[in-house]
Amino acid sequence: RRNRFPLCVQNSALAQRGEQQGVMCGRTAMRASFEEACEAFGVPPDRFFGSPSTSCSPSYNVCPGKTTAVFFSSKEGAEGAEQVFARPMAWGLVPGYAKRPEPGKFHDFWRMFNARSESLAESPIFSRLLAQGKRCVVPVSGFYEWKKKDAGKKEPYYVFPKSSSGQFLLCAALYDVWSDKETGERLYSYAILTREPHREIAWLHDRQPVLLDGIDGATSWLTEGCQGQGHVPLRWHPVSTKGNVNL
Repeated sequence: RRNRFPLCVQNSALAQRGEQQGVMCGRTAMRASFEEACEAFGVPPDRFFGSPSTSCSPSYNVCPGKTTAVFFSSKEGAEGAEQVFARPMAWGLVPGYAKRPEPGKFHDFWRMFNARSESLAESPIFSRLLAQGKRCVVPVSGFYEWKKKDAGKKEPYYVFPKSSSGQFLLCAALYDVWSDKETGERLYSYAILTREPHREIAWLHDRQPVLLDGIDGATSWLTEGCQGQGHVPLRWHPVSTKGNVNL
């Protein structure tokens, strides 16, 4: 039985571009608000940055370029100790050294929305972020992958936590900050780490997000850079390709 959550992807040139890159497909879902995600992760309002109420909204169709809730570790607080903070960030890494887009154009969020975890140290961009401690965690309700079928057709599936108590999947990610030298405006953006798929979903795609094992696993990634070796059990079902539903 097909699920009621439709996904609008068939006519998106950007979605096709993401699939052609051979990486994890560029679609996630987030049912919770920024504040609800922070509450579940134990981040109080006094550790919010940015404008979450106006820049983040629940959606079943989150793609690169969209802004989502992100957790990161910093000493920015008044206490000066390492703490977990939250801020809206754009999905799709824009390096801090990127040039300012020409008038009427935008940053290319589809260029680096994923990062292969196995080769981070070999990448000039991602190794720099690792060295700077720019690790973050992206909570999602689930993500979409496309199963290749006969005659070149693809069927989308929605993948989500198997546990009924698992409200979110926590994805390991890296972030950077780009500053507009003319206006002083700052853009926070991130790339989700990917890995080879666990055997239970290897039939669906050759990559999957690096999923952290609960809050403890997420904290280990933020503070120590440990991705962990545990497996987060998943469920999935096919979804429609027609329509586009936001909560």
